[in-house]
Amino acid sequence: MAVEEILNTGEAHFCMPDHPGDLSFKEHPRGFIKLHTDWNDKRYWLPEKEFLTTLLQGAVEFYEATDIALRLQGKYLPELNYCKKILEKVQERFKWGYHSYLSLPNE
Repeated sequence: MAVEEILNTGEAHFCMPDHPGDLSFKEHPRGFIKLHTDWNDKRYWLPEKEFLTTLLQGAVEFYEATDIALRLQGKYLPELNYCKKILEKVQERFKWGYHSYLSLPNE
């Protein structure tokens, strides 16, 4: 998963099925992630803690809702547990502070 790769190496690349291009993520100082979309060559600066937390909480909600709505009886339990484990890593990593939003990195 790209989020775990970001936590481990500081960068990740992600390609969604049936999507025209890749997304790349790179950690930067002051708690930001640079998101680059290669299909329109845009760069976005996102607060790392909030971005990763939102992605993982969305994944957890998706797997829980899918399991209940489709009566899958835990078919996606491994994926759900994996997302929860990575969410715990994100929360632990950013446990002690907040980001400075006063200035964005130059690039």
